[in-house]
Amino acid sequence: MLLETQANGCVPVASRLPGVTDFTIEEGVTGLLAEVENPDSFAEQIVTLADPERWHRFSRAGVARTRRLFSLEEMEREYGELLKELHQGIYALSTLRSRLPRPHLGRRDYVPLVLNSIVDRLYHVAKRFNGWLRH
Repeated sequence: MLLETQANGCVPVASRLPGVTDFTIEEGVTGLLAEVENPDSFAEQIVTLADPERWHRFSRAGVARTRRLFSLEEMEREYGELLKELHQGIYALSTLRSRLPRPHLGRRDYVPLVLNSIVDRLYHVAKRFNGWLRH
């Protein structure tokens, strides 16, 4: 959501989450980051945006950055690179899929717990009925 909001001119103040918000927000340029579980940090960042010129500068920078980094052309290029790397085996599995253990899932894994006893009874009735038809 942070990228979408910035693309539409909103200026985010978000928790500093390494690898998440520090990627989507260019701190001090497109938005502001506050320390997690620190309300004073959030309050300070919000006060920073009280200056209309600063808010407009952040807003314009956020729109420009998202258009530059996440345009259709840029995403096409990024996906093309990823597909090329996948084809080259750069992200190969450590174990072949054919050698990975397959989970055994029985009927009880698919039928809701409350219905298991009913299904069991129906199964036994059908089995007896099928036996009667064979004789």
